[in-house]
Amino acid sequence: MAVNYIPFEADYGFSSPGFTVDAEGNVTLKSLTYSVVEEAIVDNRFYMRQTGEGVGSNFVENTTYSTGTEINLENPPFSFIRGAEYSFSLANFPYLTWNIFYADPAGISATQIAGTPVIFYNDGLTYKETADSTALEGVNAQGKTTGIVTFKVPALAPDTLYYSTGDGTVYGTITTADPTITGVGAFSSLNVLVMLHSQDKMQKFRLPHKENTVQY
Repeated sequence: MAVNYIPFEADYGFSSPGFTVDAEGNVTLKSLTYSVVEEAIVDNRFYMRQTGEGVGSNFVENTTYSTGTEINLENPPFSFIRGAEYSFSLANFPYLTWNIFYADPAGISATQIAGTPVIFYNDGLTYKETADSTALEGVNAQGKTTGIVTFKVPALAPDTLYYSTGDGTVYGTITTADPTITGVGAFSSLNVLVMLHSQDKMQKFRLPHKENTVQY
């Protein structure tokens, strides 16, 4: 079926023959601008070690403290941005193992964290015992006690993940979110769903997604 392209017009006077929308709301355009604020550089490396012994063990991160103290917070929460990369240096745990879990969609897993059935979350995980070691990926990067686990947060990562020892008894939470875009800048590609008015009708379109690449 032939597609008829028509000029796109906005409520605030924009009109261009190079910006068109078809009857199904598909938009064609040459370029687009968006906003971004440069944030302070964040060190995405975390140094994890074990405190306690046996069933009394917990995870701590060397630079994360309980509020108002110089005492390391046990099993601290982490907040990650989808698309960003984080690394965990594991300080030779004598009892715990390092794993990433998420809520089992089927709800039947025997492994539970705080009453929630969970299964391994393998996407975006790599592991090296040393800097020169061959990288292990996915499920092979789970269950480690030493070395470096790297986690590149997938674009579709669940809002809540867990890091935990293998049986789920000692754990912390990882909250994931999409990056915030504000300020002034330009981009090469963007995946976004928006609503626009076109010829007195509400139009819905999705811009193409490539690599979430931001160009300054």
